[in-house]
Amino acid sequence: MARPTGTNAEASTIGSSICAERAAMCKLREESNCKRVTKVVVVTDHQHPLAPGVLCREFLSAHLCPSTPVIMSGSGEAIVPGGLLYEEPNLKPSPDSAKNGGGATGSGALVAGEAAVDTCGCEAAPPAGDGRHAGAATPAAASPSPSSSCDTRILAASAGKGEGEGRVQSGGNEGAAPAPVDVSTVGQLYPWKNMYGVTERGEQLKLGFLAQQKAEELSDPNLAERVGLESGVVEAYDAAWRATAGDDKDDIHPIRYAAVALFSDGEAEITHQLKAFEYGASLDPVTLLAPAMMRRAKDGIRTSWVLLVDQFGNLHAPFAQARTFLSEHGFGETKVAIHEAGGGVVVIKAKALLEVAPESDDQPAQARQ
Repeated sequence: MARPTGTNAEASTIGSSICAERAAMCKLREESNCKRVTKVVVVTDHQHPLAPGVLCREFLSAHLCPSTPVIMSGSGEAIVPGGLLYEEPNLKPSPDSAKNGGGATGSGALVAGEAAVDTCGCEAAPPAGDGRHAGAATPAAASPSPSSSCDTRILAASAGKGEGEGRVQSGGNEGAAPAPVDVSTVGQLYPWKNMYGVTERGEQLKLGFLAQQKAEELSDPNLAERVGLESGVVEAYDAAWRATAGDDKDDIHPIRYAAVALFSDGEAEITHQLKAFEYGASLDPVTLLAPAMMRRAKDGIRTSWVLLVDQFGNLHAPFAQARTFLSEHGFGETKVAIHEAGGGVVVIKAKALLEVAPESDDQPAQARQ
């Protein structure tokens, strides 16, 4: 069994930073391929467990099964003033920790935002990026780390536990404060993942067309009554659907997106995705609505609805960056309509897009800021 690890890395502009879970997942592409990822372990020097950030949740949801466990552990200790590193007295750094910069799982240190991806069961490699696997896998397991390594202790404590009730002793000292552990799943942390996943371009177009064939139409009066579509929502949806024509850089990516915000005064704002050759530099349409939504909020005008639609008319849940904006900037009560896998329409509040991990006895797990 192999355990690729990763740590968060900050950039001069905070939006370009990368989190630990994505760093660990990317290492899988450099390994020989594995059958499946069995669990994700996130440890931190914070006293309480921290759930993966929203960008990490989205990344994990695109590559892993929704039922994949995510195990989160805090140090059970107060953070050392002036330092990010908390070393447990009974643990010794591995010989490789110095040349690796420290912080690798098994080094005897808990680093803020450290993550490990547990894998098992090797098989032949699928083509990279086919969306059926994590994109990489592991060779046969090397010699196990010492039993004192932090990921080993957390995994041992979580073995056989399906609930968020695990507890691990910090440092192995008698009388030491317990290190709290929370257990969740990828699907709980990131509900309503994107329907296209990590699939080949032509396959994405096929998926979009097939989804359109079975999708409920918002103009159906029975649907409007069942899910509570208010006046103007269907018109706003139609306008956003037409606006996908502006997202026309199909040579970069074939799926087009547009979004609309419907306000309590009856007005609407529409944007479309701005694609970039470097995918991560693209601007998603819901995030592009932020200035208009913030401006109206200052004037006491509420954002009633936000809809994200592709060129086929399929309604999607907002992406990770937009979910964070809605949740952290006062738009959690905004309604969002989504086409589910079977074609039905569900209406939720934006705050439901960010389900956090089960609470510990001491403090709820929280998304990294």
